[in-house]
Amino acid sequence: MRLVGREEEELHLEVQGYQFPGIEDDEWDSEWLIIAGQVSCTRGRWKFREPCLCTFELQALAAWLRDVRVGGPERELCFTEPNLRFEHVETSD
Repeated sequence: MRLVGREEEELHLEVQGYQFPGIEDDEWDSEWLIIAGQVSCTRGRWKFREPCLCTFELQALAAWLRDVRVGGPERELCFTEPNLRFEHVETSD
């Protein structure tokens, strides 16, 4: 996924696989995904690669991104691991 802002801010997220690919039957451990991200904005640039989303959270993110543009019900989306979150902020322009 790639998001680009009006002032060339950029967020790129990529699923790189499962954190525990050999585990298939555990409610949590079989769901963790390794997410690689790149961020570029006025505050700087950085990269990360972390197991920060579960499969069901990735589905929730996709639904939230579809709905947020049309005034979806949630302004903020948080996940089990607090190192990634999304917030919809409206501006006058």
